[in-house]
Amino acid sequence: MRTLVLDKQYQAIRFIDIKDLARYVIKDKVEVISIWNDEFLHKKQLYPSIVRLKEYVRKKPRVPKFNRKSLFRRDNFTCQYTGQRFPPSKLTIDHVWPESKGGKLEWDNCVTACKSINSAKGDKTVEEAGLTLLNRPKPPAQPLTLEYKVISQRHEDWAMYFPNVDSN
Repeated sequence: MRTLVLDKQYQAIRFIDIKDLARYVIKDKVEVISIWNDEFLHKKQLYPSIVRLKEYVRKKPRVPKFNRKSLFRRDNFTCQYTGQRFPPSKLTIDHVWPESKGGKLEWDNCVTACKSINSAKGDKTVEEAGLTLLNRPKPPAQPLTLEYKVISQRHEDWAMYFPNVDSN
């Protein structure tokens, strides 16, 4: 179970686990905004779902790292040529502009593809392979949004801090 941390201006800044939450509470650094209900807890103790920092915290811009897991999250584990969702074991990273032609391993040149399509495409461009991309590759949303998308047990109050994220 996770807790969403807000800054002093009610902006979502991170998700934390029970260990970090305990540190914040013991040091009196947060105020509780929302709690998980007993339906989720199966216990009689209260567990915060959202807390707000009492002091201003300078935020460093978080640049999402390019890696396989983040790419699959950005593309919602969906082949960008067929539109089908797959488990990670059935997916690959496809270079829109192939490496053999100078394409780089970066957000603007890579998409998630199922193994069969990527194998058939080989080192061809999308046009040469006769394929169509469903979405143009671009850097993903902020890392916190990516994390929110993959959390299976979400608190209903979190949605107001992630308004443009579909509930898939």
